[in-house]
Amino acid sequence: MCAEITCTIWETLETPDGGIVCLDWCDNDANTTYKMQLLDPTVLILPGLTGGSETSYSRHLVLLGEKLGVRGFGASQLKTPRTFCAANTEDLKFVLSHIHGVYPKSPILAMGISMGGMILMNYLNEMGDGDSCGLVGVMAVSTPWNCMESTMSLEQPINSFLFNKHLTRNLVNMLTRNLEVFESHLGNLPFDIHHVLKSQTIREFDERFTSPTFGYRNYEEYYSAATLHTKPLHNIKVPVLCLNAADDPFSPLHAIPLDALEQNPLVSMVLTSYGGHIGFIEGITFHKTNYMERLFSQFAKGIFDLVEKDKLKEILEEASS
Repeated sequence: MCAEITCTIWETLETPDGGIVCLDWCDNDANTTYKMQLLDPTVLILPGLTGGSETSYSRHLVLLGEKLGVRGFGASQLKTPRTFCAANTEDLKFVLSHIHGVYPKSPILAMGISMGGMILMNYLNEMGDGDSCGLVGVMAVSTPWNCMESTMSLEQPINSFLFNKHLTRNLVNMLTRNLEVFESHLGNLPFDIHHVLKSQTIREFDERFTSPTFGYRNYEEYYSAATLHTKPLHNIKVPVLCLNAADDPFSPLHAIPLDALEQNPLVSMVLTSYGGHIGFIEGITFHKTNYMERLFSQFAKGIFDLVEKDKLKEILEEASS
């Protein structure tokens, strides 16, 4: 059941390459903690593969903030024959620049779910310095840390039936809804769109579409670029809270870089025995706040309180020393 949210503003931004990114704003006008709207903290939520602001977890996670609608999903339509990939952070950089332009004094905390977590963590590795990344904190939930291991897990019979085929069908349907865009660029596409539409697995889709779209020779090169397992996680210079479940078929336990995460004092991993992929249900009712939502609320409040008291910088300096 989706949370009822009525205070939203839909904003469409044109990207430098002619595409569009849709932002679904939800302003917390009734807040009593922050008295000036321009100083209100902002939460940016990056959904998972084939997700958007209409998903139940996105709507439940809204405190005050912004949900990033990836290209092609939700109510948006493609304007160019390019969508998204876990190794590409251009759209995220574009959105963060836009938010800082609108609210230059607003501290921004980002939350990434599944592939959204991969994009966020890759972004942090790229940017390094906390000031340059433009974020005061990050939470990554159900992040697949190793693309190849995730793919092999999702190709196991039960996981293929429950997840792989369904997600691939959603990806293919996204392209089918935007077929006119691809057919208008047939002479310039680095792939055969009709061959792409025959994809039966995520691996096939990434080999036929995602990899050539973003300049990779094959899915192996793309997965290598997107994989976090081998990245220098010590480059991350902002507080990060990771939440994974040991029984998540998208992120097998053996593929989570626990030792590397432990080496960075700014990165914490909460690993639960159960929770599956973006599950973390508590109790017998779906209407209550689940563990992921409670943890996110506490983490966001803690980070924003430190920012308000001007203590976050002191903690970051201490962690780096």
